[in-house]
Amino acid sequence: LEHVVYLDLCLEEIFRVLKNDGEAFISVPNEGTLAWNAGRMLTSNRHFSRRGLDYGRVIELEHINCVHQIEKAIRRYFTIVKSSNFPLGYSAKSINLVSAYQCRKRSFPGNSGL
Repeated sequence: LEHVVYLDLCLEEIFRVLKNDGEAFISVPNEGTLAWNAGRMLTSNRHFSRRGLDYGRVIELEHINCVHQIEKAIRRYFTIVKSSNFPLGYSAKSINLVSAYQCRKRSFPGNSGL
């Protein structure tokens, strides 16, 4: 979801195809955290820099949604039943590598569950 230009349309489609009692499991990287940035500096960024390429700009362009935007969008369509974070386990999005969500379809007036 961090790569999707039309985040709400994507979540609408997940909502549409999910049964009323269905659950969605969504996992997203916490882009820009200390751990991600350190890992990239030691690996990919070095290789790109040697070739005169701006790896930071590449990441900016392809990771257009951050975990905060994604979670906010998820809440528009789903109830988050449970969330977990790796590796620390508590909700420190600025430190963790990944946030995962167990979601249940929200009820809207006129929602036929199609």
